Amino acid sequence: KLAPLVATSNDIGGPVAELGTGLADVFNKLRGILSLVPVCKKPSPADLFASPAGKELQSAMKAVNAVNPGEFNNHAKAVMEALPACNWIVVDTMPHSLVEGQRDAAEFWLNK
Repeated sequence: KLAPLVATSNDIGGPVAELGTGLADVFNKLRGILSLVPVCKKPSPADLFASPAGKELQSAMKAVNAVNPGEFNNHAKAVMEALPACNWIVVDTMPHSLVEGQRDAAEFWLNK
């Protein structure tokens, strides 16, 4: 449920709102890629990253990384650590270890 996160981020404002909006953009791009699964053959990881959808996802991730967090530095670092988990779509085997690793890295910053 992304909407409550974005709404709370917008309530806080400033760089936190930028992070929330950027994170929503990343997840929406990822959702767009996943919506193609039933109608497309499986691309190679290189083809996926070179595709327009892959480039949009990379662009959204770069935008989030460019936010200057100010006093919310640990929160921003948590988001930056969690974002690479979105790369699970290019993992051929079960991606749970990638996602869990990024979740744990993000949790480190959230617990500081």
